[in-house]
Amino acid sequence: MTNLNHSSSSIQTPKLSKYMISSGYFSMGVLVATTMFLSNNNNFSIVSYTLLSEIMFGVIISVLHLGFSILAFPGNSSTLNKLNRSLIGLTIGTFIFYSLLILYGAPFLKSIHTTFFFGFLLSSMCCLPTSILLGLNPQNWKDLFFIPNHNNIIDTCTTILVVFSILGAWIGAFPIPLDWDRPWQQWPISCVFGSIVGHIFGLFICSLYSLIHKEKKSM
Repeated sequence: MTNLNHSSSSIQTPKLSKYMISSGYFSMGVLVATTMFLSNNNNFSIVSYTLLSEIMFGVIISVLHLGFSILAFPGNSSTLNKLNRSLIGLTIGTFIFYSLLILYGAPFLKSIHTTFFFGFLLSSMCCLPTSILLGLNPQNWKDLFFIPNHNNIIDTCTTILVVFSILGAWIGAFPIPLDWDRPWQQWPISCVFGSIVGHIFGLFICSLYSLIHKEKKSM
């Protein structure tokens, strides 16, 4: 069992060319950005409908990453296995992010629902694509994020997405304590916006990286 779990990352090798992978990341970035633009221009802004926006973007991003994994890794595991991995990773990640948000000062009782689904949104950006790629073995996750010697394009791009999503959420927290008295300063609106923008930038950077990436020659 240990060997099987440990080797789960090694079988997740892309089956598409780097140009197709780049197009996939670019398309996801365009779709998420377009959804944000259209929602904000049809009276369905993150400020007015924070909870619904968290759920909507979390579901959209989850579906996009799941669909991308089915195309990128068609022969490595069944669609059902990818779906199981994604749901388990998304669920566990939601509770982990929710707990971390509380520990870092998010309101425990006030806005508990928006805090929880902000955790869901972050999990869809970070935990779901990683769990599809690696399964749920903690050692594989540690190797991915703390050992820079990645095996393929997807390994590096998954790390980029996690970093930019969390960085965007972190930057989004800066305006909250300022005394500007703007509606979007209410928790966690600016963090939600920042994480989505960060994820979009991450997707476009992944698209560019995929084009310039050179695969390592096998020995």
